[in-house]
Amino acid sequence: MGMLVWSLFLLLLLSLQTSWFAFFPGSASAPDFLLLFVVFQAMYGGKKHGAFWGLAVGLIQDSLTPGTFGFHVFTRSLAGFVIGAAKERVFKDNIQGYLVFLTAAVLFARTAHLVLLLIIAQSPGIWLGGYLADALRYWLGNLLAGLLLWPVLRKIYNYLEKREKY
Repeated sequence: MGMLVWSLFLLLLLSLQTSWFAFFPGSASAPDFLLLFVVFQAMYGGKKHGAFWGLAVGLIQDSLTPGTFGFHVFTRSLAGFVIGAAKERVFKDNIQGYLVFLTAAVLFARTAHLVLLLIIAQSPGIWLGGYLADALRYWLGNLLAGLLLWPVLRKIYNYLEKREKY
Protein backbone atom coordinates (compact mmCIF):
# COMPACT_ATOMS: atom_id res chain seq x y z
CA MET A 1 0.00 0.00 0.00
CA GLY A 2 2.80 2.39 0.91
CA MET A 3 4.64 1.86 -2.37
CA LEU A 4 1.45 2.60 -4.30
CA VAL A 5 0.71 5.78 -2.36
CA TRP A 6 4.27 7.05 -2.68
CA SER A 7 4.34 6.22 -6.40
CA LEU A 8 1.10 8.12 -7.00
CA PHE A 9 2.41 11.07 -5.00
CA LEU A 10 5.62 10.97 -7.03
CA LEU A 11 3.55 11.18 -10.23
CA LEU A 12 1.72 14.19 -8.78
CA LEU A 13 5.04 15.87 -7.99
CA LEU A 14 6.33 15.05 -11.47
CA SER A 15 3.30 16.65 -13.09
CA LEU A 16 3.68 19.70 -10.85
CA GLN A 17 7.36 20.02 -11.69
CA THR A 18 6.87 19.65 -15.42
CA SER A 19 4.00 22.14 -15.53
CA TRP A 20 5.60 24.71 -13.22
CA PHE A 21 6.32 27.23 -15.98
CA ALA A 22 2.70 27.03 -17.17
CA PHE A 23 1.55 28.05 -13.68
CA PHE A 24 4.29 30.65 -13.16
CA PRO A 25 5.39 31.86 -16.61
CA GLY A 26 7.73 34.60 -15.33
CA SER A 27 9.78 32.41 -12.99
CA ALA A 28 13.42 31.80 -13.84
CA SER A 29 13.70 28.28 -12.43
CA ALA A 30 11.42 25.65 -10.95
CA PRO A 31 11.91 23.89 -7.64
CA ASP A 32 13.08 20.30 -7.95
CA PHE A 33 10.12 18.58 -6.31
CA LEU A 34 11.52 15.16 -7.16
CA LEU A 35 14.76 15.90 -5.32
CA LEU A 36 12.70 17.03 -2.31
CA PHE A 37 10.90 13.69 -2.48
CA VAL A 38 14.16 11.71 -2.60
CA VAL A 39 15.57 13.58 0.41
CA PHE A 40 12.45 12.83 2.44
CA GLN A 41 12.42 9.16 1.45
CA ALA A 42 16.11 8.81 2.34
CA MET A 43 15.59 10.45 5.72
CA TYR A 44 12.79 8.09 6.66
CA GLY A 45 13.72 4.91 4.85
CA GLY A 46 17.49 4.65 5.08
CA LYS A 47 20.22 4.24 2.50
CA LYS A 48 18.67 1.39 0.47
CA HIS A 49 15.30 3.09 0.36
CA GLY A 50 16.88 6.45 -0.51
CA ALA A 51 19.02 4.93 -3.24
CA PHE A 52 16.00 3.10 -4.69
CA TRP A 53 13.85 6.23 -4.86
CA GLY A 54 16.85 8.22 -6.11
CA LEU A 55 17.35 5.71 -8.92
CA ALA A 56 13.65 5.75 -9.83
CA VAL A 57 13.46 9.55 -9.80
CA GLY A 58 16.74 9.83 -11.69
CA LEU A 59 15.52 7.48 -14.42
CA ILE A 60 12.30 9.46 -14.75
CA GLN A 61 14.13 12.79 -14.92
CA ASP A 62 16.77 11.54 -17.34
CA SER A 63 14.17 10.05 -19.66
CA LEU A 64 12.11 13.27 -19.71
CA THR A 65 14.86 15.88 -19.98
CA PRO A 66 17.40 16.53 -22.69
CA GLY A 67 21.04 16.41 -21.77
CA THR A 68 23.48 13.87 -20.46
CA PHE A 69 21.63 10.64 -19.71
CA GLY A 70 22.64 9.26 -16.34
CA PHE A 71 23.31 12.58 -14.64
CA HIS A 72 20.08 12.55 -12.62
CA VAL A 73 20.39 8.82 -11.93
CA PHE A 74 23.86 9.36 -10.50
CA THR A 75 23.13 12.48 -8.45
CA ARG A 76 19.73 11.39 -7.08
CA SER A 77 20.87 7.85 -6.24
CA LEU A 78 24.04 9.02 -4.53
CA ALA A 79 22.21 11.78 -2.63
CA GLY A 80 19.56 9.29 -1.49
CA PHE A 81 22.19 6.78 -0.39
CA VAL A 82 24.33 9.29 1.53
CA ILE A 83 21.37 10.99 3.21
CA GLY A 84 19.91 7.61 4.11
CA ALA A 85 23.23 6.52 5.61
CA ALA A 86 23.39 9.72 7.69
CA LYS A 87 19.76 9.63 8.83
CA GLU A 88 20.56 8.08 12.21
CA ARG A 89 22.66 11.10 13.18
CA VAL A 90 19.87 13.64 12.69
CA PHE A 91 16.39 13.90 14.17
CA LYS A 92 14.12 13.02 11.28
CA ASP A 93 10.97 14.37 12.91
CA ASN A 94 11.88 18.02 12.60
CA ILE A 95 12.04 20.24 9.59
CA GLN A 96 15.53 21.54 10.39
CA GLY A 97 17.12 18.18 9.60
CA TYR A 98 15.16 17.98 6.38
CA LEU A 99 16.31 21.45 5.31
CA VAL A 100 19.94 20.63 6.13
CA PHE A 101 19.77 17.43 4.07
CA LEU A 102 17.97 19.29 1.31
CA THR A 103 20.69 21.95 1.24
CA ALA A 104 23.35 19.24 1.02
CA ALA A 105 21.50 17.48 -1.82
CA VAL A 106 21.01 20.74 -3.77
CA LEU A 107 24.65 21.69 -3.27
CA PHE A 108 25.77 18.26 -4.45
CA ALA A 109 23.46 18.27 -7.51
CA ARG A 110 24.50 21.77 -8.56
CA THR A 111 28.20 21.09 -8.00
CA ALA A 112 28.01 17.91 -10.08
CA HIS A 113 26.18 19.86 -12.80
CA LEU A 114 28.83 22.60 -12.70
CA VAL A 115 31.63 20.04 -13.03
CA LEU A 116 29.86 18.49 -16.01
CA LEU A 117 29.45 21.91 -17.62
CA LEU A 118 33.08 22.82 -16.99
CA ILE A 119 34.16 19.62 -18.73
CA ILE A 120 31.93 20.31 -21.73
CA ALA A 121 32.16 24.13 -22.00
CA GLN A 122 34.76 26.07 -23.93
CA SER A 123 35.02 29.28 -21.88
CA PRO A 124 33.41 29.12 -18.43
CA GLY A 125 34.29 32.70 -17.49
CA ILE A 126 31.46 34.08 -19.60
CA TRP A 127 28.59 32.14 -18.02
CA LEU A 128 29.94 31.20 -14.58
CA GLY A 129 28.53 34.24 -12.74
CA GLY A 130 25.07 33.70 -14.19
CA TYR A 131 25.25 30.03 -13.31
CA LEU A 132 26.11 30.78 -9.68
CA ALA A 133 23.23 33.26 -9.44
CA ASP A 134 20.89 30.65 -10.91
CA ALA A 135 22.22 28.06 -8.43
CA LEU A 136 21.39 30.42 -5.56
CA ARG A 137 17.83 30.90 -6.90
CA TYR A 138 17.54 27.12 -7.30
CA TRP A 139 18.60 26.56 -3.69
CA LEU A 140 16.25 29.22 -2.30
CA GLY A 141 13.36 27.95 -4.40
CA ASN A 142 13.94 24.42 -3.16
CA LEU A 143 14.11 25.58 0.45
CA LEU A 144 10.81 27.40 0.07
CA ALA A 145 9.23 24.43 -1.68
CA GLY A 146 10.66 22.15 1.02
CA LEU A 147 9.01 24.25 3.72
CA LEU A 148 5.68 23.89 1.95
CA LEU A 149 6.07 20.21 1.04
CA TRP A 150 7.35 18.99 4.43
CA PRO A 151 3.94 18.94 6.20
CA VAL A 152 2.33 17.08 3.29
CA LEU A 153 5.07 14.45 3.19
CA ARG A 154 4.87 14.01 6.97
CA LYS A 155 1.08 13.55 6.87
CA ILE A 156 1.38 10.88 4.19
CA TYR A 157 4.16 9.15 6.12
CA ASN A 158 2.20 9.24 9.40
CA TYR A 159 -0.95 7.94 7.67
CA LEU A 160 0.94 5.02 6.13
CA GLU A 161 2.70 4.27 9.39
CA LYS A 162 -0.60 4.12 11.29
CA ARG A 163 -2.11 1.96 8.58
CA GLU A 164 0.76 -0.55 8.81
CA LYS A 165 0.27 -0.94 12.56
CA TYR A 166 -3.28 -2.28 12.15
